[in-house]
Amino acid sequence: MDKYERLLQELVGMAPEKLDSWKKTSNDKCTCPNCPTYTKCAETAMELLYCIKGRSPKCITAGDMDGCMCPECAFAQEYDLSNLFYCVNGSENEMRQKGE
Repeated sequence: MDKYERLLQELVGMAPEKLDSWKKTSNDKCTCPNCPTYTKCAETAMELLYCIKGRSPKCITAGDMDGCMCPECAFAQEYDLSNLFYCVNGSENEMRQKGE
């Protein structure tokens, strides 16, 4: 089991107040707002952590792809995430399940 899989297990069993704290800390680490693919719509909707939450529900499409900062993200590095363009392709978990 790798770091990301351990994180998912921890999140499932986490108490709600601790989960809220984890989300805030993780949002603060998130590189998405500095990414060239991040749109004004995503900023207004406060979309973050695509690597965990999955693709953008309405703000970022394949046509918006203009570079990817995922490998540089502190969160991605901490949990050894290996994919790109989570905002368009889906979460690390979704891509792993697809075999990507």
